[in-house]
Amino acid sequence: MTSMRFVAQTSCVFLRAFSYPQPVEVGLSITKLGRSSATYGIGLFSHPVVLADVTAPQEGRTLCAEATFTHVYVDDSGRPMP
Repeated sequence: MTSMRFVAQTSCVFLRAFSYPQPVEVGLSITKLGRSSATYGIGLFSHPVVLADVTAPQEGRTLCAEATFTHVYVDDSGRPMP
């Protein structure tokens, strides 16, 4: 039996503009785990300058967009599966 993933829900709220070649940092987290689904949260952050040391604190980051998407795992017959 194989499993497939479907995107059951997706959303994105744009808060501020950013454009190329401005550096962008993306954060990803699992915000909810269900029996046959997982919901992810995504944050897109802009940086006013490129810092050579990526481990240094990133002052001046700005949240530009927040997004979510939910994957549902189903079997060959289309039924949700854990």
